[in-house]
Amino acid sequence: MKGSSWSSTTRNLVIILLIGAAIFLAVFLAPVIEAMLAAALIAYLLDAVVIGLRRRTSMERKRAVQVVYFLFLVLLITVPTLLGTFAVDQLTSFSTDLSDALAALQNRIAQPFTILGMRINPQGAIDQIGQLGGETVSLLTGSSFSILADVTSSVYWGLMILISIYYFMVDGQRIAPWILERMPPAYREEMGLVFDKLNTVWRVSLRVQVVIFFILALLMIAGTALILWLFQSGLIGFSPILLIVLLVLLYTGVQQVDNLWLRPRWMGKSLAIHPGIIFVGLMGALALGGLLGIILVVPVIGSVKVIGEYIAAKLLDRPLWPEDQIAEKVSEDATEDAAPPTA
Repeated sequence: MKGSSWSSTTRNLVIILLIGAAIFLAVFLAPVIEAMLAAALIAYLLDAVVIGLRRRTSMERKRAVQVVYFLFLVLLITVPTLLGTFAVDQLTSFSTDLSDALAALQNRIAQPFTILGMRINPQGAIDQIGQLGGETVSLLTGSSFSILADVTSSVYWGLMILISIYYFMVDGQRIAPWILERMPPAYREEMGLVFDKLNTVWRVSLRVQVVIFFILALLMIAGTALILWLFQSGLIGFSPILLIVLLVLLYTGVQQVDNLWLRPRWMGKSLAIHPGIIFVGLMGALALGGLLGIILVVPVIGSVKVIGEYIAAKLLDRPLWPEDQIAEKVSEDATEDAAPPTA
């Protein structure tokens, strides 16, 4: 049974309502979308491990996903636990010196001093700060139910992300074929090429960012260990203010190495994008999108480049990515030359 056709006015109205509903849901469900996006990114990275495991074994995809997901959960639990134990041990051994230094610093600040003939006693201000700190602690302890609610909410979001990661790993590879099947047959081949290009951009950019993350983590750990060793060995006189200043300088220096040199140079070379464009994108993402924006901005820039090249080729009636076709042609010619002549 075929119903009556909608008029153009009805169709336009329905389209406007659907767009409005989509915008409303995007704004209203922004935290859910952000959590799903984080889960999709992690699943996308783990999918490369699944593919590598399947290449080296005869394991079916679902079983490979289960193995990789289990190992991911083990690392997710054990690594923070080990790091936390190490940090607690270091802080315990360092806490006595820190307490003595803070007490000495407080006594030094509390000493009266004279400015322009006026004698100033900072002890009153210190007492007021201590009273304010006590009131703040009382306020925080009084809002234990609110803190408990925040912890419960964090656990909820964490469980949702972990479960979503598993389902993305199991069924995520079906998304691109599902989209291609619903395109006109004349465009499927070229859109498949576009999807392959986008897949390469995202895989390369995310892998490079994982390597950069470990490099920066090693720099931070090595720098912090060096600063603590300088204090404990007596090469630098201990001072809480100096410790804070050195740690801030270390973090700032590592961040600048990342933003100004490591990430723009490495990712720009990997994706054939000018380092200046990567730098501007990183600064904008840092100001607007936070950590998730920094992770996404480079693959998004690479995706825009791929889509822009596709649109330009269609508008100017040029071949799609001729350098790939040339490389493919050279490979085919080399294969034909190497093949033995037929009788």
